[in-house]
Amino acid sequence: MCGYRCAGLPRILTINEDPRTHQPRAPVTIVHETEVSALMDGGNNVGYYAVYKAMQLAIEKARKSRIAKAVSELIENVRNVPPLHADEPVRIPSERAFRERAQRRKTRIPGAVEVHRQLLELAGKA
Repeated sequence: MCGYRCAGLPRILTINEDPRTHQPRAPVTIVHETEVSALMDGGNNVGYYAVYKAMQLAIEKARKSRIAKAVSELIENVRNVPPLHADEPVRIPSERAFRERAQRRKTRIPGAVEVHRQLLELAGKA
């Protein structure tokens, strides 16, 4: 979780301090399921693991039900709405975070790109 202020060492310490961390774990299981949704029990596993398993199932369900195509079309429709302010594009929730994550992967910069740029500037290397 490098590059995320809410993760890394501070998060590990918080997880370790939680009494539930030291209780037994169980496999992540599906409690209730439909063709396009699922209610899952994380089995007292760390959230990162439980969410990973849930996302695997969500992706599988999206592929099987063709909901991914419907969501893609919905996003495209939202993008085609005229912006409130002409100089600002219409964005969807989490788009900025997605773009920043892609940029970090591309440049191999672990933190926020803007923070890294400012550090380089301070070091006289920008």
